[in-house]
Amino acid sequence: MRAAVLDLGSNSFRVVVADVDSDQNMTRQFTRGEHLHLAATAALQGGIPRERAEVAASIAAELVALAQAWECDVIRVTATSVFREASNGPEVLELIGQRIGLPIDVVGDQDEAALALAGALWGFGAREPLLVADLGGGSLELATGRPGSPPDWLGSLPLGVSRLAAVHAPAERLRSDHRIHLDAHVAASVAPLRPLVDRFRERRLVLVGGTARALGHLLGTWRRGSNPPSVHGLAVTSGDLARIIDRVGRLDVEARRRVPGVKPRRARLLPVGACVIRQTMRSLGISSAVIGETGMREGVLLRLGHEAAVAEVA
Repeated sequence: MRAAVLDLGSNSFRVVVADVDSDQNMTRQFTRGEHLHLAATAALQGGIPRERAEVAASIAAELVALAQAWECDVIRVTATSVFREASNGPEVLELIGQRIGLPIDVVGDQDEAALALAGALWGFGAREPLLVADLGGGSLELATGRPGSPPDWLGSLPLGVSRLAAVHAPAERLRSDHRIHLDAHVAASVAPLRPLVDRFRERRLVLVGGTARALGHLLGTWRRGSNPPSVHGLAVTSGDLARIIDRVGRLDVEARRRVPGVKPRRARLLPVGACVIRQTMRSLGISSAVIGETGMREGVLLRLGHEAAVAEVA
């Protein structure tokens, strides 16, 4: 079955087209995304202004058209944190839905975490359980579980990188006082979860999401001298993240874009993302992790494959 997921995310909209079957075999055919940073806008204004909503609807329509060109059997549209929390989230989704002509599934925070876990487990072909942290634009999802079983634990915190950058680190350079306040905010939010996560301490931590991948490409470039084609499985330590914060955070955005390994569209948020992930790891007592290139969107595609198989049997 050829399926597509259009993820209306808090930081970016992205469509992924893949061939997927009931045995969880999946081959990606196409992906395209656009950054909108809606979580930052909503964090500062409470809602999404009409002009931004119009832009979002137009981009969503363009991405749906790209998916339709691949003759997909099914297209699933999902909306995450910013649309759950923005004061006018339902109205914006109604506008987008009218523009694209498809229903939109507003994914709850627990389900978002479960989908990220499913995608990460698939990506690593994991036989052992994993602990997953999915840093998005509006929220941070945490999940742990093993293949073929329901998740052992799911959590979600309002620690998305776009949201926090807008509120706690508005300056172009990451100032030391902003970093102190950001670290304190993340620590206060994450620390209460440590007793729960301690039960799964032996499990490998996998970092997923666009910010994690961008950090991985920067670290990979520093280590090998060129930007690696893939960062799946790349090891990251708390010290690595501290170096990114120190070396990249002091630069203005234009200077960051010129740093080898930095994705230009991620330059603004990269140091803040490193701060959020580093402080999350420190608050949980975890010193190292690995980058994963599969997460929530792959989880949705796997679910579509399962749903198709169930419908076929019925």
